[in-house]
Amino acid sequence: MIDGSAAPADSNDSGTADLPLASDGSEQSPISPAHASASPAAAAPPLAAANLETTSKTNGGFGKRTKAMRKAMVKDRSNQVCVLFVGRGSCRFGDKCNRSHDLAKWMAEHRRDDAPGSCPLFEAYGFCRFGLTCRWGRGHVEDDGVTNKNLAAQVDAFPDECNEVPLKVFHALRRRKLDLRRAKAAQAEVKAAAAAAETGPGEFDFPAARAKVTGLPFDDVRKRIDFSNKLYLAPLTTVGNLPFRKVAVDMGADVTCGEMAIASSLLQGRRTEWSLLRRHKAESIFGVQIASGYVDQFAKVCTAMRAAELNVDFVDINACCPLDMVVNKVMGSGLLARRKRIISLARVGATMLDVPLTFKLRLGMDEPMVHTLLPELAAAGVAAVSIHGRTRAQRYTQQASWDYMIETAKAADLPVIGNGDLYSYEELDAYMNQPGLTSVMVGRGALIKPWIFTELKERRHWDISSSERFDILRSFANEGLKHWGSDSQGVETTRRYMLEWLSFLYRYVPVGCLEVLPQHMALRPPAFVGRNELETLLASDNAADWVRITEMLLGPAPASFTFVPKHKSNAWSTTANA
Repeated sequence: MIDGSAAPADSNDSGTADLPLASDGSEQSPISPAHASASPAAAAPPLAAANLETTSKTNGGFGKRTKAMRKAMVKDRSNQVCVLFVGRGSCRFGDKCNRSHDLAKWMAEHRRDDAPGSCPLFEAYGFCRFGLTCRWGRGHVEDDGVTNKNLAAQVDAFPDECNEVPLKVFHALRRRKLDLRRAKAAQAEVKAAAAAAETGPGEFDFPAARAKVTGLPFDDVRKRIDFSNKLYLAPLTTVGNLPFRKVAVDMGADVTCGEMAIASSLLQGRRTEWSLLRRHKAESIFGVQIASGYVDQFAKVCTAMRAAELNVDFVDINACCPLDMVVNKVMGSGLLARRKRIISLARVGATMLDVPLTFKLRLGMDEPMVHTLLPELAAAGVAAVSIHGRTRAQRYTQQASWDYMIETAKAADLPVIGNGDLYSYEELDAYMNQPGLTSVMVGRGALIKPWIFTELKERRHWDISSSERFDILRSFANEGLKHWGSDSQGVETTRRYMLEWLSFLYRYVPVGCLEVLPQHMALRPPAFVGRNELETLLASDNAADWVRITEMLLGPAPASFTFVPKHKSNAWSTTANA
């Protein structure tokens, strides 16, 4: 029933086939000519610690740094080695550098080499870009500090990932040098359509609008995606990171989507926000999710993504997130209360994007109403929608309304993907063995048991052993170290995200311990003793035990380490100190 096959994404597709046209008919880069001609060397160098009192002109036009940011930047990092000095033998900051240049002293006093096992980067690629700073450095660094520099110089730093944003795009964003002619043209078309709708009946002709904006005949050359009977891993904030998505793909997920990226942060050129759009090459059908509440803002993000030449298969707009801090900025499920706004976002996205546009929706704000919205989204050019079966007021309480989603899908003119509380193949059969839904999206069920995709495809309850579950955690750790790094900072970042995942993962009850099948997500069992010590440890609701699990894979946590789950509702004991 579930089609596990999917056409692999073309990793060589740069997405530049449809560039804005200059007045002479030639293709024009989304980065303005004045900026495109500037060499990287002409860009202002990174600020040294001693030169932090800067004006807004030298700070990319975004104002002075706050005192807290200045304090964080000038803190003592003498216990860290300067990677520039190690890699090149020199550092452009010289004596002003706040990291150590005394390699022998740093190795004797501060170098940590206490992680179990061997370096996953060195094992996978034959080199480790972190060299001396790697927590597994004993396997590829000699006593005199010599590492495999000749190999490191030949291999990409992220050989398994794509969507690395070029430096010129960050410069263009921070200096406001993006060519926004196409975005302004798209906004004009959407505004004209909205004005026409006020005076009389009429539908938005997005093929004609797209042809007018791009200057090219519309032939719908955009990538097409068939979501039918494909298992879709929901975009999950914090826990839906690239290493976790790689684990889900290994377990059978067909479609994946990056974490929610805030449009305003993308336009400010924040690297941390753009990193949410990175893609693992194993993700065959991959999309990025954007949270935006303003048409002009989303149009600029579309321009920036084209300039970055991202390799994505679709773009998803978040109209689902129930958090107050998101809703109050007219993003997430707050869009459901702004009908004209959400339609305008759909129109400008369908006009500008070279890939399909999708929406992730809730049933409504307080009462179900999304069925009235789908005809307008379909007419605006939206390729598909996924619906979470709760209103914004319900958050994640009460059961998801699958009956409402199925009836809505039957009347819709576009593919509808159902989402909410899916946890077994019996539930999948009940939802899919009737007309309506195109496919299903799995969210928290994948966090609690990531092998759910295997269970759904093979139609079985997998009595997975504790050692197999621990191997899945090991796989996440290895992917996390490849993604975030095998130095101390990368190890602790991997630890944090693993702990966030463990705050969901502990809720799994082994099939062999259940009296009744299938288990339902809403049912939380009492504490139990597993069939062996590891199974009992994995089921612990104590955050201190979660830290202990990470230490088995990543080595000892720092002495001052403290963990408080971000999703506190999913952890009964919410704080652990190392």
